[in-house]
Amino acid sequence: MLRSACVLAASAAVCLILGTGCSSSSGGGADANYDDPVDGAPTPWFRDASLCSGGASGSSGTCCAGTSGASGTCDDPLDAAPESPCDLHTFFYVGSATSVWVSGDFNGWATTLAEGAYAMTDVSGTWSVARQIGPGRHLYKLIVDGTWGADPSAAEQEPDGFGDFNSVIETCTDVDVN
Repeated sequence: MLRSACVLAASAAVCLILGTGCSSSSGGGADANYDDPVDGAPTPWFRDASLCSGGASGSSGTCCAGTSGASGTCDDPLDAAPESPCDLHTFFYVGSATSVWVSGDFNGWATTLAEGAYAMTDVSGTWSVARQIGPGRHLYKLIVDGTWGADPSAAEQEPDGFGDFNSVIETCTDVDVN
C-alpha cells in the first residue's frame, strides 16, 4: 500500500509517495521504493532507519522495532512524520534535458557537481531535487545541459547584473530565524 505525505515548502506544495514500510520477508531493511529527497537515504528523513534493521513485521507489513501484537502498531509509525524543516525546498524543472543542476548563494554558486551544485533527478521529463538551503532570501539559477538560466517556474526573479536574471526563493519567512 502507498501513502502520500504532503508538506508546504515555501510557496509550493510538495507531495511524496511513501511505502507503508519495510517488509521483513527479505530480512528487514529500508523502504524498497523510497529515496529520501533530503539525503537520498532509503528511509524518509523523519524515520529512524534503525526501525527497519531486522525489526519485526506486524500483520500490516510495516516493520518497526516496537511492533506490539498482531495489529502491527509501531513505536514510530510512518504517519507520525514531524513538520518538514522550513528551509527544505524542492526545486523543479520540466523539460527535455540530459542534466539539470541547481546553483546559488546557498551552495557557493557551484559550477560543477564536484563543487557542490545540486543534481536534479529526471522522472518522465520532470526534474527535481530537495535540499535544505538555510533560512532567508536566496538567489539561484538552473544549469540545464551546461547553460545557466533563471528558473522558469520561480515566482520571483531579479536582474543578475550581467544582463540576465537570478531566481529568488525565500525560506522560513514565517518563523524567527535569529
